[in-house]
Amino acid sequence: MDMHNLSQFIVLAAHGGQGEPPLLDVDGTTFIQLGLFLIALALFNVLFFKPYLKLHEARKRGTTDSDEEAKNLSLQADQLLADYQAKFDQAYSAIEKERQSLFQETYTKLLEDFEQKKAALLSSYESDRSLVQKQAEEMKQNLSLEALELGKIIKDKLLNVRGA
Repeated sequence: MDMHNLSQFIVLAAHGGQGEPPLLDVDGTTFIQLGLFLIALALFNVLFFKPYLKLHEARKRGTTDSDEEAKNLSLQADQLLADYQAKFDQAYSAIEKERQSLFQETYTKLLEDFEQKKAALLSSYESDRSLVQKQAEEMKQNLSLEALELGKIIKDKLLNVRGA
């Protein structure tokens, strides 16, 4: 006997040889199985399904709360960044004004110092120039006098040499 025939024989023997067994046989075990199914359903509902739903809902609330908190923190960060940028711009503007003021002040002071030194140099130049001109005039007069004396000496020597 092959395997298929054996399984048919077992089925026929279990039903008293009445032919094909019914596909769905409703008897007392059906109600017991239904009761066991409902007890298992209630037990699984209490032990697994409701805790899972609570956990899922808590997780959903947590992520929703975290998302809202993240949005709030992001808005706060943006506000802090904007405040920082405004303060930075204000400080930079004040520093730039101070730099311009110091530059102008230093430039003015340097220009004044330059003008004072220029005036002092021009004054010194003028006094030195007039001193040099005065000395040059004195030297010219001295040279003229010396030239006249030398001319007289040469004339006397020439006249003495010719007269002799």
